[in-house]
Amino acid sequence: MRNRQGFWKKGGVLGYAIAGLCAILLVLIARTPRNQQPYYKPKVFPPTSFRLAHENYTGLKGELDEFIKSQPGSFGVYFWDLSTGGHFGINEKEPLPAASSIKIPVALYLYRKAADKEISLEEPMAYNPDIDWSGGAGTIRWNAAPGDTFTLGELARKLIRESDNVAWKMLYRRLGKDNIAAFMKNLGGKTVFPEGKNYSTAEDLALYVRAALDFAHDNPDIGWILIDDLVHSIYKDGLPAYLPSEVKVGHKVGALPAVATDVGIVFLPERPYILSVMTKDVGASEDPGFLAIGEISRLVYANRSGSAKR
Repeated sequence: MRNRQGFWKKGGVLGYAIAGLCAILLVLIARTPRNQQPYYKPKVFPPTSFRLAHENYTGLKGELDEFIKSQPGSFGVYFWDLSTGGHFGINEKEPLPAASSIKIPVALYLYRKAADKEISLEEPMAYNPDIDWSGGAGTIRWNAAPGDTFTLGELARKLIRESDNVAWKMLYRRLGKDNIAAFMKNLGGKTVFPEGKNYSTAEDLALYVRAALDFAHDNPDIGWILIDDLVHSIYKDGLPAYLPSEVKVGHKVGALPAVATDVGIVFLPERPYILSVMTKDVGASEDPGFLAIGEISRLVYANRSGSAKR
């Protein structure tokens, strides 16, 4: 076996260099957050690089209008081209049930406070079923016992990836609904819990997604967690349903009886865009609404991907 003491004596400068490198590596490892997962960081055009939009969206808007007129129920649509800043809407200011799509600004508010050092994502919160239990989506109600704790970061991840309704109630309890509402208004939201109802507009939902992208651009260490969770939603209906599997889509669905909503970013190479679609009474359940959202998304993608190839 090689003598370690002899190695260091003979190595001289080399030995000290290796020791220094080892020390640096140990420091880097110690500073690396545990359980940190790599997250998808797509190319996003920052606001400062936006050009004035000279593109004509009349053809695309006409296609969407024609499809919507063929469907029952109410629709709100908002399209935002992130490569040019161009945008348009169809009934985009009509208040409609937001369902779980409203969870995006809730998570964004938490991350904003964490970035400002006003709150820690590692802060634990105990599950109290007497006030936190909720039916619908999510796994906490099935798997957690009274008193089980979750960090705020874990709740935010479940909120977006699983649309966990218990996580929603726990974060509301911690952050405060009035504070969340004020934050949404500061982002530019015009229809924020009118008369206490969970209603929004297609334009407002798109605005919250844009704010999430801006936040990720300005705060990459924490902001991309939210975008990554949107990309890794467990729900594949709505916006991504009829798109090629290789196209990344970060989105947040919302569903109630006769209500389907989806808003998110389609990361089309060189032509990313935000699409927000809200539906009501397209059918007795949410399913026909999600089929309609998928078709609207397909029409937009076909138009945009064709333009990108020109």
